[in-house]
Parts: sequence; C-alpha cells; structure tokens
Amino acid sequence: MPWTKLLADAQHEQEISYTDTAGDRIITYEQAVTEAIDQSMQLDSNVIVLGEGVDTAGYIYNTTSSLSEKYGKARVIETPIAESAITGITLGSAIAGLRPVLMHMRNDFLLISMDQIVNHIAHWKKIFGGKVPLVIRAIIARGWGSGAQHSQSFHTLFAGFDGLKVVMPSTPFDVKGMFMAAVASDEPVIFFEHRWLYRDRGVVPREPYAVSLDKSVLRREGRDITVVAMSLSNRDAGKTLDDLQKDNITADWIDLRSINPIDTDRIISSVVKTERLLIIENGPVNCGIGAEIAARLSERPWNEKKIKISRLGWAGSTVPAGPKLEEKFYLSPDEIKDAIRKMVRE
Repeated sequence: MPWTKLLADAQHEQEISYTDTAGDRIITYEQAVTEAIDQSMQLDSNVIVLGEGVDTAGYIYNTTSSLSEKYGKARVIETPIAESAITGITLGSAIAGLRPVLMHMRNDFLLISMDQIVNHIAHWKKIFGGKVPLVIRAIIARGWGSGAQHSQSFHTLFAGFDGLKVVMPSTPFDVKGMFMAAVASDEPVIFFEHRWLYRDRGVVPREPYAVSLDKSVLRREGRDITVVAMSLSNRDAGKTLDDLQKDNITADWIDLRSINPIDTDRIISSVVKTERLLIIENGPVNCGIGAEIAARLSERPWNEKKIKISRLGWAGSTVPAGPKLEEKFYLSPDEIKDAIRKMVRE
C-alpha cells in the first residue's frame, strides 16, 4: 500500500514551534492543508475530494481550488448544495474502495448530514465490518460577526460516537501531519479546522509525514498548573502563559489535538505533578469536552491529593451577530490569566 511510505515523525511531535526557526521551512496553516491533500492524492490514486466549492477559486480558503488542474475533475468533484446526499455518496465510495475527503465549508451544516454520519458512518464498522476510510473536513467557530448559525463548533457532539475519530489541529505542522494520517486511516475521521488559524505560520517539512490522531502534545512544561486547550484556544493559552511568566507562574500546556479519543493519560500525569487543571474549551462550557475530562479525573482515586479543576469557554451556544457583540461573547486572554492566577494563589 502507498501509505506504508507515510511515517510518523516523533522528533517534531514534541518540538513544534509557532515561530520561525533557522533552516526550517515556514508556511501557513492554509498552505499546510493544501499540501497535505496534494501529497495524499499523490500517494494514492484512490483519494478523491468532493464538496461544495472544492473546485472554485476563493472557496474554502483556496485549500482545494488548484487540485483539479493536477488531478482532474474525476478526483476533485464539485457537488451541488445537498449535504445529506453527498455525505451518503462519501460513505458509499469509501466502502467501495476509495478514500474520499468530503469538504464542508461550515460545520454548522453538518447537522443536515447527521443521519448519514451518526446512523451509518459511525456504526458501519461495528455492524458490517470492513474499512470505512473517509475524512469529513469542516471549518468551525467564530467568523466576523456572522451569527449563531455560522459560528458553532460541534466537536463535542461528534465525540460522543465511538465509531468516529474527532481531531482539531492547531498548528501548521499538526494540520498537515494529522490530515495525512486521517486520509491514511481505515476509520472515519471528523477533521475540524478553525477559520482563524488559516493565516498562522509554522515549521512544516516538505516530505509526507503523519501525526498521531490519538495523542495530545505537551507544548510547554511548568510546575504550577496544567492548562489543556484545543484548536484556537491554544493561541490564547500560549499568549497567556507568556504573560504569566512575569508573575513567576509556569504551566504544563497540553494541546489536546484529539477530541475522540481523549489522551487522558497525559493529562493525569501532568495533574499528578501540578494538582491544578484548567481546561479551555473551544465551545460552550456546558456539556463540553472539559466536562468529560473533569469527570474522568474525578473518578480516579487521588488518595491525599486535592486536585483543583476549572473550565473556561464560550458564554453559551448562541453566538451573537455583529463583530462587537461577538468580541464580548468569546473568552479573552485576560479571563484566562485571571483564572490561572486565582487557581495558583488559592
């Protein structure tokens, strides 16, 4: 199989940088996505891309619009606005031997495909056996004041189904490696990309590589608190922890990356040391991934340790329309900073 050429790079997994590094190639998150799709299609002629706008210049942050010139319209398929139908076609093509990548410009409209995703894709392997090698890409979360129906993040919703892997890469390095790993996987993957990450820059190797779909990564080591973040919330976590060094507060910063499964072991090993955990949700706090992590930790026998756990996230699930209201709605770095100071000093 061509995917035997795709090897995980363990060295880079622990050394990802948000800044330029001498001698390393720096590209954007957007470019890393395009390169991942391109190289996946080079490795395997069974990889196809389909969805609304995949062959239209300017759509989907230009991550797919150039691919049809290289691979033809039989492998880069512009579809009508019929989310449920094209999701069913994606499942059918996967069980027939292809490796389809389905693109949703907004994750909000994954809801139209819920029957196909939840009742069929998630359960297919356990009911019928065999491989279901498909990737569903979806752009998530805040925009430019475009309102509740265009600003949501459904990672928690899909994480509840054990037949689906759910990932949220936050760096250019991770988005390329995790995307290539997702296409190579024989299981369905829901791949969430935050629209505010597309201009972020980072070190990305030219050659194909894979990043684990199951593991978190320790971005920084510290002594006072464990901070777990996901997707865009990692950017706020990094800025906050930089500022808190002035107060002599340091943290273990864990980028969750995988939402299902959750890398509970890494979180526990950190919390054993710090005895404090702050989870920064990329969505509403209510019934979020933070709640699941907190529940898992609360069920463990901690003996004499007194573990403090706190969660931060969106104020609710209905995002207001308009940039000014949206700015007030979302969590700010100052709120994260205040929460960390409070937990450390209590």
